[in-house]
Amino acid sequence: MNLALSSKNLFNKNEFSGFMGLFVNIVTNFMVMASLMIGIGIPAYLVVGRMLPAVGLGVALGNFYWAWFAKRTAKKTGNPEVCALPFGPSVGHMFVVTFVVANPVMLATGGNYMLAWGVALAWCFLEGIVEIVVAPFARTVRSKMPRAAMLGNAAGLSLTLIAMAPIAQMWGLPYIGIVGLGIAVLGFLGKKKFPLGMPVAVWMVIFGVATGWITGFKSWDNLVTSFAGVGFGMPYPAVGIFWEGLRTLFGAGGHAIEVAPILISAIPLGIANAIGTLNNLESAAAAGDNYPEREALLSDGALTIVDVLIGGPFPTTIYIGHPGYKEMGARTSYSVLTGIAVLIVTWFALIPVFMALIPVEAIFAILIFIALTIGSQAFQASPKHHYPAIILAMMFWLSSWVVTIIQNSVQAVRIVQGLWPPGPPANPYILNNLVPQLGSNQIFYPALLAMSQGHVMTAATMAMIVIFIIDKKLIKAVIVAALQVVLSFFGFIHAGNLGINAAQNFSIAYLMMGIVILLVHLYNQKYHPEPKEGDNSLKNMANNMGNSLGAGPSKQNK
Repeated sequence: MNLALSSKNLFNKNEFSGFMGLFVNIVTNFMVMASLMIGIGIPAYLVVGRMLPAVGLGVALGNFYWAWFAKRTAKKTGNPEVCALPFGPSVGHMFVVTFVVANPVMLATGGNYMLAWGVALAWCFLEGIVEIVVAPFARTVRSKMPRAAMLGNAAGLSLTLIAMAPIAQMWGLPYIGIVGLGIAVLGFLGKKKFPLGMPVAVWMVIFGVATGWITGFKSWDNLVTSFAGVGFGMPYPAVGIFWEGLRTLFGAGGHAIEVAPILISAIPLGIANAIGTLNNLESAAAAGDNYPEREALLSDGALTIVDVLIGGPFPTTIYIGHPGYKEMGARTSYSVLTGIAVLIVTWFALIPVFMALIPVEAIFAILIFIALTIGSQAFQASPKHHYPAIILAMMFWLSSWVVTIIQNSVQAVRIVQGLWPPGPPANPYILNNLVPQLGSNQIFYPALLAMSQGHVMTAATMAMIVIFIIDKKLIKAVIVAALQVVLSFFGFIHAGNLGINAAQNFSIAYLMMGIVILLVHLYNQKYHPEPKEGDNSLKNMANNMGNSLGAGPSKQNK
């Protein structure tokens, strides 16, 4: 694989800015991974020494692959502006793997962390298989989905998963975070030049490090302590652990674990991840770079499986953010630099050192810029009359974000009460007692939870219905409503697990909505028919012919 990168391109300031954005995003996600797994009782040496290096290799390979693909596309098309797709660990799935897959095994087996690791590997393997299976149908699915429905999903993801937590942390440390945002806006949106010709991201790092250490926010003791865990941890095969987890997942391991909810959840979440990738491809296409759907899903699934076989329990995927990196001026080197840096920090356990040295609040502004770019793109690249569908799609992502906040708050209450190790975030006992009180305070948790379950598919289908109604394609809207009936009936949306008649109320509601749309269509077709396509053009043609015939004699008379 020849990336053909010169030193000039590799250290281009625009490439460096893109690298800093993607690298900080990925490193932050690795820190979340580690804290989640260690938090449920999996030993730190196993998480940092085996799991993260394996996922790091998958992330690096993904970034190398898409850098090569972009370079090849640029050469083939003669377009030097092609930007590589960013690649990293799936953000939402970190919580699923921890709390839906690994933690139930830990609780059921009295803390058998090796088995929990194996089951998590098996679950990720199945999700990778799902993405590979749906890959041949990806182009058809994408061609049938209006752009606004896909970009609305992308905008919702960028707002909730990329922007909200970082901007909260920035405002929590305002003298670093807010100033860092100002530097980012000046450089990336205002296109202003900075001294010494250095990239905007470098000045953000310089400012953050200087301010953090001068004010005492960063300390020498913490930096020294962060080196304690530094060591080399190259990934190696974990096939035996994976096989035991796979046997357990299919009920052959002899362990008293309720595996059905764990096993079944891999299917809808694999499909959701595939839809997310298609949304990201549509976002890249709107920015001018077209990538093939089949290869994208195959890379997601194949690299996830590679991770699994060497001990990585978290799926990898194409990231949202391509338009932001392209707007910065990054092309392919940023992706290569990110892959190299990820290998270094994961294989040498340097993530704590990185965090102890640099206040990430100063660099988080790059993620805010990326979220702003993707959110803006959803509207700029879509017809104005489809804007309502974009906003509706974003609402389902917001509901998922709010549910996460509520569940994490419940988790915090459990920890304060000494209930450790923690159970699932949505602990039934606590939530059942909280729900009435939440409702009286206008926090409708059960409804928000239903909206969040399968929210990627719900956002896409609801946006499609709105778009088809706006475009007067009511039969297509009826077909999508029928699809929603099926999805809710089997639990792909609005239910915690797959099953038969899993979300009855919603199945009935979507059926009723489809019937209403059909009846309104039939009524309008009979009593208020739309002009047939082509009627206006024929009328205009007749008028033009009449004008021409009328003009001829008048000239002759003159």
